[in-house]
Amino acid sequence: MTRDNLEQVNTHFIQLIKEPSNQSIQLVDVNSGEVLLATNKKDEGEMITDEFILEAKSPAS
Repeated sequence: MTRDNLEQVNTHFIQLIKEPSNQSIQLVDVNSGEVLLATNKKDEGEMITDEFILEAKSPAS
C-alpha cells in the first residue's frame, strides 16, 4: 500500500466517522495485527490481538 492510498483512505475515514453510527474506524494489517490508520490517531501503531478482528471477512463493529 502506498502513502497516497493511505491518504485517500484517511480522507474516506474522515467522511465515514461523521456518521452517528460510527464511533471508531481502524485499518489493521491482518498479517502483523498493527493498526495502520485510525480515526483516533492514538490507536495507530497499536497491535491488535483479538482473533475475531484479525480473521474478519467483512468490517467488524
